[in-house]
Amino acid sequence: MSLAQRILLSISALVGLVTIALSLAVQWAWEKAAQQQFEADFNLATVRLRQQLADELTQLPNLLDPLCKHSPMVDSTLIDLQAGSLDRERKYALSLLVPATGQAFGFDELVLLTGSGEILGAHEPSLVGRVDEQLVTRSLATSGATLTSRDGTWQVEAHCQKKRSGQMVLLHAARHLNTIIDRVGALHGLSLSRSPPEDRPERFVRTLELAELRGTALFATPKYMTVNEAVAALNRQILFSGLAVLVVALLLGFWFARRLSKPIVQLSEQAQRVVAGETRPIRATGGKELRDFADSFNRTLDDLTRLRKRLAATERIAAQREIARRVAHEIKNPLAPIRAAIETLRRLRARNDPAFDEYFDDATQTVLGEVRRIATIVREFTEFARLPPPSPSEFDIEQLVRSVVQIHTSEACRVEINAEGPMQIRADRDQCVQVMTNLLQNALDAVANADEPLVQVSLAATGDHIAVQIADNGPGLAADVRDRVFKPYVTTKSGGTGLGLAIVQRIVVEHGGDVSVSESPLGGASFVVSLPIAGPAVVLERSDPSTDTNA
Repeated sequence: MSLAQRILLSISALVGLVTIALSLAVQWAWEKAAQQQFEADFNLATVRLRQQLADELTQLPNLLDPLCKHSPMVDSTLIDLQAGSLDRERKYALSLLVPATGQAFGFDELVLLTGSGEILGAHEPSLVGRVDEQLVTRSLATSGATLTSRDGTWQVEAHCQKKRSGQMVLLHAARHLNTIIDRVGALHGLSLSRSPPEDRPERFVRTLELAELRGTALFATPKYMTVNEAVAALNRQILFSGLAVLVVALLLGFWFARRLSKPIVQLSEQAQRVVAGETRPIRATGGKELRDFADSFNRTLDDLTRLRKRLAATERIAAQREIARRVAHEIKNPLAPIRAAIETLRRLRARNDPAFDEYFDDATQTVLGEVRRIATIVREFTEFARLPPPSPSEFDIEQLVRSVVQIHTSEACRVEINAEGPMQIRADRDQCVQVMTNLLQNALDAVANADEPLVQVSLAATGDHIAVQIADNGPGLAADVRDRVFKPYVTTKSGGTGLGLAIVQRIVVEHGGDVSVSESPLGGASFVVSLPIAGPAVVLERSDPSTDTNA
């Protein structure tokens, strides 16, 4: 993930977390304030409702008693009862007058009835003409205002009666508490009900128990928009605002990320060129941190270059010492037969031995052979010591392998080439020819005594490397030999110096690759060379050992 993407992701996460935190904080504050307001409204409603109930119990008798004592409606009704003139028309007039009177006094119920229980007028026209003896009994048995419950509805009711000459007229008046409760609840923004609400959270429900209602509980909840709905609306508003802020933040973040990442990308490209072999110092633009990083990188690069040069010189000196020792050892062996041949010739010549001429040819042949052997040893050791650094160039390694195979194969051995097609690689062509020639010649030498000699050369691209495998069906290598086959002077050939595979490994390693040996699927040995397609990462300069004054 790039720096710009990380910055944008961080900004998105930050805005999202801030939005969520703000939403939760506002929601909590909103609910807290709403709960406090609800508590205050509930307490005020409780006080007002109790006051209203007390006022109703006092006011209702005060309103009803004057009707009984001084109302023309009651007096005329008594007169009609005494005179026996309460006919249908008079009853009809009373049925219209009673509801109007109850409405004028604010009664929810007003009933005018005779002592026998006949209802002459009522708030409900359907009650007129009925006989309700229980209402007469209740009116005579109580005085003042009382709280009663009928059909699940609480009400304050009062009764009064007026008698004259054996006749009696009664008035029953009532006010429903539902009206009072609704009025008090609306005044304080509450909903008061006798059943608990199902769609409100418990923290927004309070129970009101009034002694005047004989233990009946009322449940109070906020009448305005529920807190959940208000919070949901608030959350939507915060969400829309958060999205708008996120868009703006992403645009600004993208601009800042481009400004921040551009110098880093440039620095990375310069560093890659350095790794690829361009050892010039890198230059950084942007913040102070990047410039400090570039300075540190350049100092490290200088230190590394000096260290590599010192290491190369140290390795070169050690290698030259070892070469001198090995050359001395290898030349000492052929000097013995040369000395013996020369000494024999001198003895024969000194005594004029007739066998001198016959032995002269054998002796000179021995001397010349050993001299050639010394020359070969010196040439190979010199080649190993003076191996130049890689000089990379673009070429087709598949074509190179085919040309090497064509030069070194003969009818005596079958060589198979398996390749996927042209494969471009950046490497030192001459050194790659040297590697392939050495490995191919070793394989051909290994199968020289096989019944059906076979060598297989396979090329395959694996990621950013190209692998070349050379396998044979020869006798193979012993396990102990495979572990040290790339070390100098290790050889299984009677006339070999043991430097061929050491040179191969050195060339491959300096190209940034790897070479390994294992048992071949054909039964012999299998050498695999893996070279980077892009070429060696760093090419170090090496001086000629012949001109090195430290040697």
